[in-house]
Amino acid sequence: MRTEFVMDSGFISVFEKRVLDGLAACGFNPDEISPENAAVGAAVSGGADSVSLLAALVSVLKKRGVRLCVITVNHFIRSASESGGDAEFVRKLCRELSSDGYTVSCHIEELGAGAVERTAGLRGCGTEDAARLLRYNAFERFAAEKNCSVMCLAHNKNDFTETLLMRFLQGASVESACGMSRRRGIYVRPLYDITRREIEAYLHLKGLSWRTDSTNSDERFLRNRIRLRLVPFLNENFSGWETAVLSGAEKNRRDGDFIKSAADKTEILRDGDDFYTDASAFTGCNESVQLRVLYRMCNLAGSEGRISYSLLKDFLAKTGECDAFRMNFAGITLEKDGLRISAKKSSEIQTDCVFFDIIEKEGVFDFPFGNLAVTVCGSSVVLSAGAADYSGIVEFPFCIRSADSDDTVAAADGAPRKISDIMSAWHVPEKLRPLIPVIQELKTASQNIICVAGRIYGFPDWIVRN
Repeated sequence: MRTEFVMDSGFISVFEKRVLDGLAACGFNPDEISPENAAVGAAVSGGADSVSLLAALVSVLKKRGVRLCVITVNHFIRSASESGGDAEFVRKLCRELSSDGYTVSCHIEELGAGAVERTAGLRGCGTEDAARLLRYNAFERFAAEKNCSVMCLAHNKNDFTETLLMRFLQGASVESACGMSRRRGIYVRPLYDITRREIEAYLHLKGLSWRTDSTNSDERFLRNRIRLRLVPFLNENFSGWETAVLSGAEKNRRDGDFIKSAADKTEILRDGDDFYTDASAFTGCNESVQLRVLYRMCNLAGSEGRISYSLLKDFLAKTGECDAFRMNFAGITLEKDGLRISAKKSSEIQTDCVFFDIIEKEGVFDFPFGNLAVTVCGSSVVLSAGAADYSGIVEFPFCIRSADSDDTVAAADGAPRKISDIMSAWHVPEKLRPLIPVIQELKTASQNIICVAGRIYGFPDWIVRN
């Protein structure tokens, strides 16, 4: 595809100088590496961003005699003609950009049909996350094999602002709300300050075409909805929004650095499978620091799902009320025993359990996920499981059970949504899925499922309300 721009041809040299400056901003100077012993790596998908990066790097590195090694990944998650065509397009482009004794090497990494789906199933994550994991694993191997000083990624200024909007809508922490960094380890982003419009102008003036991923228009993905719907709305109605968002990200980065440095000073020790810290020192910290210490301990202990912010808040509230208690979620047991705060892997979970109970009155009921307390408050039935409370969503009698493979629950538009798909979207590990209860109303003939109680294990809830 092409986009029409009217720009002076001097724009090409300006763009390529900005890419060189972008490398410098990432802390990398190609003049300082040995051409004989090291190379610059680049991940190229065939899209406009990566094609502009490739062309600019060829111009910049060829003058310096620095090797450029390109990798493109065929994920096999689109049609063979599309994903295979992208890889072949990149290979051909590398040949075309090689000239005067300067060769741009190209490696096509074939993940194999079904590899992404298998990885998603094994890790209990979504397709995008699985593809990213396999892609970056390939980049690591490639960089080591080719002796790359850095691996260049083609994320640009638009990607950065889209990520900030996405993180905001997902309720990200201060650190996550900072978005992408210019550099992370060997990965650098030379296009960090360059917009997508400038990228397409450069390609137009260079006479270069690019490939378009058909999934870029799929609005099932949050990033695509942000790009296609939210960003145009902001551009039309909120002049200067992008500057404000970028400024906010910079402030968040500074605040996040301070909080992280304070949290890193809190000592976490290990005792067998327990990771713990001194309770008195912990309670003396600011709450933001306490949360980051808890996240860190859970990660060290090997959490199997996302650790819910609301659950950690509940844990912190209890630390001020109780000397000894414990809470379980996402495969982790968090405990306060008076002298220390600890996190450890929960006992191995039985994955083939099936449970079913019709509840007609108040009481405490024992389930594989823990105790469920059922009480009546006014006219509402209140269900409590650990830190998860469900008030006023159901009336007696109702059913608490494990989900069947073909169970569905109503979405916001009333359409049925498979519960297995919801758990996949939440990245629930396979062995936890049989333990997440569903709440089914029994008063009507339809007997619909009205809640998927993911919060019990640190995931979201799916609640259908009248």
